[in-house]
Amino acid sequence: MVARNSALGFLIGAACISGPAILEPAYAAEQGGASSQPEIAGENPAGLDEIVVTAQRRAENLQKVPISISAFGADTLNQNNISSGLDLGKVVPSLKINTDSSTVTTFLRGVGSSVAAVGNEASVPVYIDGVYFSRVQPVLLRLNNITRVEVLKGPQGTLFGRNASGGLVHVITRDPQPGQKLELNGRFAYESYETVDASASMATGLGESVAIDISGLYRDQSDGWGTNFATGGDWSKEKQWLARGKLVANLTSTTTLKLEADYSRGRTDIASPSHYFDHRQGYADGSIMPLPLIGLRDAQSDGPSFQIDRVYGGSATIEQDLGFATLIDTLAIRKNRQEYYLDLDASPLPANNVLLDGYGNDTINELRLVSNGGGKLSWTAGLFYMHQVQGYDPAVFSGFVYGPLVGAGNGYGIRAKQTIKSYAGYAQGAYELTDSLKLTLGLRYTVDKVRAEGDQRVFVPSVTEIVIPGSAGVDRTQFEKLTWRSALDYEVAPNILLFASASRGFKGGGYALLPFTAGSQPARPEVLDAYEAGFKSELLDRRLRLNVAAFWYDIKDPQVFTTPSPGVTVVTNAEKARSRGIDIDGEAFLSDRLSVTFSASHLDSKYLKYVAAPFYYPNPNPPFGNSAVVAGLANGNRLTRAPEFSGNLGLAYNLPLSNDGSIRITTNVSWTDKFYWDPDNRNVQPNYALVDAQIAYTFPGEMATLSVFGRNLTDKFYYTNAYELGGPTGDWGGAGAPRVIGAALALKY
Repeated sequence: MVARNSALGFLIGAACISGPAILEPAYAAEQGGASSQPEIAGENPAGLDEIVVTAQRRAENLQKVPISISAFGADTLNQNNISSGLDLGKVVPSLKINTDSSTVTTFLRGVGSSVAAVGNEASVPVYIDGVYFSRVQPVLLRLNNITRVEVLKGPQGTLFGRNASGGLVHVITRDPQPGQKLELNGRFAYESYETVDASASMATGLGESVAIDISGLYRDQSDGWGTNFATGGDWSKEKQWLARGKLVANLTSTTTLKLEADYSRGRTDIASPSHYFDHRQGYADGSIMPLPLIGLRDAQSDGPSFQIDRVYGGSATIEQDLGFATLIDTLAIRKNRQEYYLDLDASPLPANNVLLDGYGNDTINELRLVSNGGGKLSWTAGLFYMHQVQGYDPAVFSGFVYGPLVGAGNGYGIRAKQTIKSYAGYAQGAYELTDSLKLTLGLRYTVDKVRAEGDQRVFVPSVTEIVIPGSAGVDRTQFEKLTWRSALDYEVAPNILLFASASRGFKGGGYALLPFTAGSQPARPEVLDAYEAGFKSELLDRRLRLNVAAFWYDIKDPQVFTTPSPGVTVVTNAEKARSRGIDIDGEAFLSDRLSVTFSASHLDSKYLKYVAAPFYYPNPNPPFGNSAVVAGLANGNRLTRAPEFSGNLGLAYNLPLSNDGSIRITTNVSWTDKFYWDPDNRNVQPNYALVDAQIAYTFPGEMATLSVFGRNLTDKFYYTNAYELGGPTGDWGGAGAPRVIGAALALKY
């Protein structure tokens, strides 16, 4: 009780603090509307535009929703040269989105999971058009043909189908409108490193009842950021393409059908690990000399490291207006396949290489009933079902380090899969106690049934594979949890809202698959209790938007990822952790032409109790690298990927021209304090700033825009992922993008 009272006291005091803030851009958006495109803030002399979001699964003014949200329209993202969700951290300081092992990992307010291995889910998941994605490949976050992106902070389980203990990222693509005229959009860009980036979309009505939208993108970076000195080839390049289609049909005056489908393919070695800073790595044969130091964006692997992704799926949503409420049923099927080739010893020797042939199949059905109309009570109730199968078929390890285990020339392999059947029911309602005071209550009950199976094998090249005796097995477990949300919001004035909330989030547990060992303990579920208070305001005749939120998270059994040896992944639990801090978001018009956006996040995140944390110690003698993993005490250590301070500052200047054209100049500077990659707090990412800028000329008639842009203009070096490994390989790191300069032509009709 004392701890909880302290938490509430901290929230009440911190909610009164104001300062720099993050952009919550202004745009006018109708739920699902094809014309919901963001407006240029500098062209609205009256002040801020209204921001409409669907954070509570219904269209609402962002300033009236008692949840911390950062929302971005398509034009705002384009003007800030953000074409991928991986760059959202530049405008949402408390958000870190990285990629590894051909999947995306997300951290928000110090909460997240670095687990990229198949069979594990995110604490901060990604939704696209309301559909939960258990694994997100980088190509899916290419932000073409979108209406907006919403970043919701804190537990969201009482409104969204799958549990979201730390928050979620929701990408909403454009809906075509029946009866609309033909609309065409295209963009072609050429960037540094011989990169071609092109996208196009088409939307049109097919009569008064049906409309379609078709979009696609293609990206080809043919010159690498660095060099693999062992082979002489490029290092860190990519090629991606994606196609997406959507059909909306008004079957009757009260019934709407929406069909969506997408297919994507990518090949990339961006963020593939090499050495971490100047940490010395050794040879797997125990050589008396360490590997030579090379450039931070270079490698010295005996073979290429890259991922090939094939992802496809679709969904069908039917909405039936019942008068008092709308019944919405969504059925979604998602399939993905990843081939991940990796040199696990990161050296020129053929010592330890792996092919991870991973897959995932998800079937999701969500049924929601959402109240219509006015009245004091608004509510949502839903049922959620997910059948998920993820696994390796197979993972094959080869090289001379496996000779003693499987015989010289043979490979060691794993076949394993995990099946989850998840059932949940949830409901949330908001009741207007007075004209200014509203109470929100929500409940959710989740049951996850988990089954894992697998074996270990000897792979005899071109001959056969043999199951190692005693390695095959099956395990089952079940996790159940009641989670909840409560919130109060009070409208002090028409443009000032105070709110406070308490909620519980839940992330299910699961088994490790690399390798799977029958009888092993699964990772326990992660439970997060969140307390938050803040205000949302529009001041100075609606020329300043300032939103502030303070939060306190108590985390029980936070899940922790470690790699005791190359190719072996383990997910365990710490006992307790805490994350508390302040988020400040803002936007202001300094004049009718000049606008500024600002944001900041302060985090105090640490392990309160972690008595058997994985510790690795550098070995100064052959075989160099790191010691074997040692259990150590991490009480008081910082949570991973949780900088104490991060923030951004953006400026936009719009200059109308006499020929009815216009010039727009935008710049954004994002800052990240130092943070730690692992619970032992040994490997640190030093603080860094990223500077982006763009100059765009829009031709008269607004049908064409020509822009010149730059990202990371100071060419700052930083990592997007890093790991400690036991043995000679030592510490790994995947480099972030260097300075990129480019030009783009955008057309619309």
